[in-house]
Amino acid sequence: MKIPVESYLLAFAGGNLVEQRLGPRTAIITEPELVDKAMSELADLEHALAVEEAYLTAYVWGSYKILLLPPSFPYGGMENPLLTFANSALVSGDKSAFPMFVHELSHSWFGNLVTNENWSNFWLNEGFTVFAERKTDAILYGVDSTKVAAKLGNSSMYMDMVNFGLDSNYTSLHPMLNGNHPDSSISGIPYEKGYQFLFYLESLVGEKNFQTFIQSYVNTFIMKSIDVDDFKDFFINHVRKSFESNKAKEILDQIDWKTWIYGPGLPPVTVDLETKIYKEAVAIAHHYME
Repeated sequence: MKIPVESYLLAFAGGNLVEQRLGPRTAIITEPELVDKAMSELADLEHALAVEEAYLTAYVWGSYKILLLPPSFPYGGMENPLLTFANSALVSGDKSAFPMFVHELSHSWFGNLVTNENWSNFWLNEGFTVFAERKTDAILYGVDSTKVAAKLGNSSMYMDMVNFGLDSNYTSLHPMLNGNHPDSSISGIPYEKGYQFLFYLESLVGEKNFQTFIQSYVNTFIMKSIDVDDFKDFFINHVRKSFESNKAKEILDQIDWKTWIYGPGLPPVTVDLETKIYKEAVAIAHHYME
């Protein structure tokens, strides 16, 4: 591999493992007993890679392999380039955890190619990754499915905020660690609040324009570590280049950068995540409980 890798992404594995190809560029590595089940669960991985590549930029890593670890592995997945570590408990037999595998695949662009400069900018890894994951899932499963996932993610984000305290610095998109261990600030907030910020920005410029922005963002910052100011300046310049001056000003004047990035608690704008199937599912649950 000729692409530089951040030190936190370097990983090795050993054991009684076999490799089985899913497609020209994708494969699984697992213990022999799990091969058939994993092959069925991850049969769509090659297609997901092609879909994500079409929305973003070319997949530059060559192959993409998932190593399925024992259920004692303490995470859902870890996006080591070329070799995502994933918990074998996610191979449930009904493909319900496939979006998690798409999430780790999405890190091939965000985190692994364009990396946050430090852990106060962690949302640049995870918010973008969730955004790319849900764009891919929308193509694979439909927009309603991704909105349901975003609604559930929003609920989890709020609970994380409550646990920290809604005024806590750790509920912002730019937490200051002040000498504390970075893990103390890790939660679903950079994932979901970051996703909602990008979803909001997309609503201002349109889906096609925002796709162009993301592609340009990756191509500009590939193999670099960046901070929120790099992202902000790049987006502002993109808008000014894409729209006539009055329209660009109208768009940019709507963005409360300070509150979105540095403000604690809920986002300053409530994005539209409503969908009919979510309400139907909630109604069914209430009917069951009654």
